Amino acid sequence: MKSKKIKNALLVTISLALVAAASVAVTWAAYLGGSMGDQTNTFTSSPVISLGISEPNWTGTQTYTGSGSDGYKDASGGSSPDALLDGITSTNNGSKKAESYYVGETIEKDPRLTNTTVSTDTTDSPEYVGMKVKFYVKVGTDWKAYPSYTQFAACIATVQTGTSSPSTGFNTSFFSSSGNKTDFYIYKNTLARHAQTANLFDSVKINDLGTKDTANNASAITYSSGNNAIIQGKDNQYSYVYYDGNTLARASSTNLPEFKIEITGYGVQASSFATL
Repeated sequence: MKSKKIKNALLVTISLALVAAASVAVTWAAYLGGSMGDQTNTFTSSPVISLGISEPNWTGTQTYTGSGSDGYKDASGGSSPDALLDGITSTNNGSKKAESYYVGETIEKDPRLTNTTVSTDTTDSPEYVGMKVKFYVKVGTDWKAYPSYTQFAACIATVQTGTSSPSTGFNTSFFSSSGNKTDFYIYKNTLARHAQTANLFDSVKINDLGTKDTANNASAITYSSGNNAIIQGKDNQYSYVYYDGNTLARASSTNLPEFKIEITGYGVQASSFATL
């Protein structure tokens, strides 16, 4: 909103200046007998910052996808590939597990951001970065968004940070905010060229089932206040909670519900800000 007000103020100022200039143009024309020519000033932005997002334990490998003249060299300019950007392999593969997950399963998913800027300018290349996260569940052929992580965690699964003794929730290296069915996580530190953030989280843990409903088929189970768990009906199909706009409802499926976590990375030149 502040930027919009400033822009409007500039437009008003320019408009007034043009009106004033037009009112005296004839007078000045009577006195000016020649021209000194035009003076043009060109302003060029440099460098262009770039950003990469990766999930090595979700995909099983991590490959540097950036581009530039440094030829995939490491951050110090050496000739060997940068371990942060290329060649990481993993014996875990969360994407394969996600194809046929089960109740209570922990699935590796570890989103992180990498500053892939080519410029070696130590002043201009650092970035402030963040990730936008949205949570969806499939109802029929439609994807329904949860208002925030809180509702997704109550209905489907939780995220975990850490690997040996994981804790529920996001990495505390990020600030968080939510709104309009979107959660946003901003990394607390500036990200130098070729550096990586901490993982936003390390895994997704599927919720346990609620108490089985032996009286109703899954398609007949309706939402009741506070009952967000996935429930198996007497027909052994599943009933799960979704949001139809802002209204809670239940849908049924032969299998456990299909869901997705959509993550988008953002970066801005750190020198544009004094601090976060």
